[in-house]
Amino acid sequence: MNLRGIAWGALVAGLLGVVPARSEDAGPTVFLANPELVSEAVPELRFARWPVDRWAAIYVRVANGSVVGLALKQRGGTNEGGPVLRLSQGAERRVWIGGTSDYFVSPRTGAASDREALIVLLAAGRPPEFGNLAPIAGTQLPDVAPSAETFFHQLATAPWIGDVEIHMVPYRVSAGKGAAASVAERTGADVQLVFSGLPFDKVLTVADILAVETVDLLSPLRIRRHDEGSAVTFGYKTALDLTALAGRIEKIAADLGARAFVSVDVANGRLELSAP
Repeated sequence: MNLRGIAWGALVAGLLGVVPARSEDAGPTVFLANPELVSEAVPELRFARWPVDRWAAIYVRVANGSVVGLALKQRGGTNEGGPVLRLSQGAERRVWIGGTSDYFVSPRTGAASDREALIVLLAAGRPPEFGNLAPIAGTQLPDVAPSAETFFHQLATAPWIGDVEIHMVPYRVSAGKGAAASVAERTGADVQLVFSGLPFDKVLTVADILAVETVDLLSPLRIRRHDEGSAVTFGYKTALDLTALAGRIEKIAADLGARAFVSVDVANGRLELSAP
């Protein structure tokens, strides 16, 4: 960690915890009923109630690092299966990741468990032209699917990106069948991650790595509509202290070729990542 990181690291070490995220930055409104699944289980995706109709495109970031799209039908709804799902206003909406698409989860890699994530693009009003960001999965994964890095680059450069929220909803899948092993949920703190000066696709890749490729909590991420040139902020639930989390993010940024420094505003429970 650089000198700036060392300066605030000593301050953080003396604290018992971090200040919770501010109420106006409330957490994700898209989540899974159960983030701990067994092989061939069907995840249930839930959308919090909303005062207007919304449209969703749902993708899956699978364990091998590729991304595929889903053609789904809302349970009990009248929508035809397709790449864009209409969510009517009102009560909480529930979607089963399976059913008409016959897609469950990707074949296990042989590890004891794998982490994957649903990537949900959500927009109010008229549906954006979500486009062909990734091939649609059927009973099997497509032979050709973009890597997560390629997917996020295409997403970040889409002309409609300013109209959508992006939700990353991670889950863990056991390699075996039968009852899922009970995993004690570790306690964690809610912090705000603030990215300034980084290309938006790099921010999305960092978020993906935090959600899928770490051993941290299964924490859904909500990335608000993005305005060109503005900082990107999202909440993250972590079992790490701020010093460890800052070090992890700095290493991720370095691996992505984004030279950066990390600073923290402890009073507001924020970690800030900025690039020159």
